[in-house]
Amino acid sequence: MISRENTRPASTPSSECAHAGCHCPVSAGQKYCSDYCENMVGADTCNCGHAECNPAAKDDR
Repeated sequence: MISRENTRPASTPSSECAHAGCHCPVSAGQKYCSDYCENMVGADTCNCGHAECNPAAKDDR
């Protein structure tokens, strides 16, 4: 009997900022999109200024 419980790699790289409230993409090997997000540990919202996190900027497209 063959087990197929977990066929995915143990950890997959994330392409999104590690800040809980941020949805910005990050460069390869990076955890955060900016110094702002890296320093805002514990905050639920993001004000990094990037278009991905600014609803007003999204509406202007």
